[in-house]
Amino acid sequence: METNVKTQMEKDFLSLPRQERESIISHGTALRLSDLKKRLFLAQSKALKRNTISL
Repeated sequence: METNVKTQMEKDFLSLPRQERESIISHGTALRLSDLKKRLFLAQSKALKRNTISL
């Protein structure tokens, strides 16, 4: 069933005008990049705290 849903979702997505598909992909990419930057910031903060404590 999951394959059918994915296939239908892909069909629906591909039926959208090109500009809308590009907009959806662009927004999704921006969200993912934002999440990765947040994770990097948190990891760097954690590493900095560890280095400060060990000094």
